[in-house]
Amino acid sequence: MTLLRLRRGRSGNVGALAHFATAVASGDQTYQNQLGTAQDALAVADAAADRDQAKAVALLIQNQSLAYAQAQADIWSAQAASDAALRTADYAAVAGFYTAGYAQQANATAAVDTAVGLPWTNYLARWYAAQGSWWNGHQGAFLAVASSLNSSQSGYRSAVNALYITRETAIAQAEVNWVNATADADYAQSAASGGAGDIHIAAQAASQKTWQNAQAASGAAELIGNSTA
Repeated sequence: MTLLRLRRGRSGNVGALAHFATAVASGDQTYQNQLGTAQDALAVADAAADRDQAKAVALLIQNQSLAYAQAQADIWSAQAASDAALRTADYAAVAGFYTAGYAQQANATAAVDTAVGLPWTNYLARWYAAQGSWWNGHQGAFLAVASSLNSSQSGYRSAVNALYITRETAIAQAEVNWVNATADADYAQSAASGGAGDIHIAAQAASQKTWQNAQAASGAAELIGNSTA
């Protein structure tokens, strides 16, 4: 009777041990699954942060590039305006020089003709007076040349600036699009890798649990066999 109770006690202890081993295996499986899920979530969160940072930096670079492009266009416009002002001043100076010169010649020859009264001096006086009148009539056309050149240069500069800004804007936007696409692709790859990692870890945990249960069952059977022997 005592031997039977001993054997039953041993069998109960073996059963408890097997149950304990099964519980540990289940706990290990749950821990591994939860750990894998947490690690994957962290990796995906890191990938999302990297993606967002890349996009934010791309926008900053785009804004900087556009600001530089606009500054360059403004410099070119300022240079064109300076050139126009210089051209206007040059033409005005030339016009003033001719106006003063023709006036001085007309006044001088008129004074000589008044003093001498010869046919030749009269001819010279009328000749220089005619030249002065001709210049006064065409001085506006001469100054208009400067205005026309300034207008043409301004139109050219505006067109070139617009094309330059358009090109730089397109390049900056293309760079942003490339960065965004690359960042999204990297994030999608990380997310997909995380999902695959979950499956792999779950499979490993399940396999480990099965192995531990089998080991516990084998050990329990061995102990039971020994106790009944």
